[in-house]
Amino acid sequence: MVLATSEYFWADLGSLDQALERRVAEWARGAFDACAVLRTPGGRVELYARRGEPRSSKSLKMMLRSLFHNWNQALEMEDNSWLQLLTREEFLRAAGGAEEESRAPPPSESTPTADAPSPPRRVWEGVFGALPPDFDERALRAYHQLKGQRLVPCRA
Repeated sequence: MVLATSEYFWADLGSLDQALERRVAEWARGAFDACAVLRTPGGRVELYARRGEPRSSKSLKMMLRSLFHNWNQALEMEDNSWLQLLTREEFLRAAGGAEEESRAPPPSESTPTADAPSPPRRVWEGVFGALPPDFDERALRAYHQLKGQRLVPCRA
């Protein structure tokens, strides 16, 4: 089995305080070729980064878990999708040109991250946001219709 790998990834690091967010940003600038640490309107911190060589999501997850463990910090992982591999195009669109700004100086102590402009939408929001409002209802109806016809294998 071949594992999917990519130089680019996105990680939801959870609700970090500003001091830990600055620490992550400082570490990321040294650890990655390009990165952006952004706070969502909901207060969660997201890391968009590019490694010099392709890695699997398992490898990247282990790296971030080890980092937080070494810092004696909890890493919020609600489900298995807290880290996703990205293509270069998805990374550039989501991180807003982080490749060009990767070695920028850290944010100043006097400017809290929460006052920064709204971060870009997650990659999946761009895909699902373009769907018509009734898409979920139509998809569910089609699923049940096909399930009733026994044309697709279904597990409840």
